Amino acid sequence: HGNFDQAQQSIDDYEIGQTFEGLVFLSRIEEAKGETANQIFYLKQALKVDEAGQNYAQLSHQIYKAYLKLDKIDEALQIAGLLSNHLVFAGIHHRNGDLEAEAAQIKRMLTTQGHKPEARLQLAAYAAETGNPELAIHVYELAAIDNDELQFFITSLIQAKLQANDFIGAQNDIEALFLQKPNWLERQKPFLQSLRAISAYGLYRPDLGDIYLEEFSSAYATQPAMLLNTIKELRRIGVPEKAQQLLEIGLHTSPNHPELLAQIIELSIEKNSYEKLEDHIRRFLDLRRPNKEFSKRILSTIRLNPNLFAATTERNRLIRELRSIIQN
Repeated sequence: HGNFDQAQQSIDDYEIGQTFEGLVFLSRIEEAKGETANQIFYLKQALKVDEAGQNYAQLSHQIYKAYLKLDKIDEALQIAGLLSNHLVFAGIHHRNGDLEAEAAQIKRMLTTQGHKPEARLQLAAYAAETGNPELAIHVYELAAIDNDELQFFITSLIQAKLQANDFIGAQNDIEALFLQKPNWLERQKPFLQSLRAISAYGLYRPDLGDIYLEEFSSAYATQPAMLLNTIKELRRIGVPEKAQQLLEIGLHTSPNHPELLAQIIELSIEKNSYEKLEDHIRRFLDLRRPNKEFSKRILSTIRLNPNLFAATTERNRLIRELRSIIQN
């Protein structure tokens, strides 16, 4: 709470709460606290203040993502309409499982904007995120014809294959890269090793996975965002113990990172492993207000384990705090 209070105090001291920069900063504080509705409020205020409209697309996209987080699909669709962004619509259809409508939006974007380099980058990122290797290959080919820098398109294709659980395809692409040795390979090698590790675990080769993961974690120990992407993938493919390993590395250098703490709390609850859980829950609740679902899981775990938070006063306070989140 201290850091958020200090940040809020600075905004008040410098009287920038009604400026564009102040409102955007306040929205970031609310996002970090997990207060998505408040985040949307400040982003909308920032939109009103941004008279020239230079930041319209960027802020609207953040509002759209925040609405999705709250499962407010109608509001998200409304923003998508204002943005006229086919990929925003595609993302909502993907989330709803309407693959035909998603494909139609992607096709429209390819037809109307496929000639623009920035649109190709957006499509490649979307393919990686949603596990769509066919789209990733198509966009890669468009980029190659136009002599774009290909590094991002290649890594997006590998990520799309991993998302689609095509571990052999991803592994083959990575091995081909190491043979071809493009000039960006050395710079990207630790990141590629994380993709290599995921494909190795997916192919039941933990011996290789461990070697690649070690190289990745040594390079990115102080970069929580990079670690988190790999942690989520390791959990998705069913190797939680490796995710735990990366979480411990990340928390060693960033002990108060809310997203790392949330992930390690979830894992501990899933595995019924309560060592350090009290400390992680305390630190997490000091930093961020959990959403209702996460609050229910934490509350249920505390209730079922009388040894957690054995001091009655603290236990009762936590239960009250979590109940109020769930009920509001």
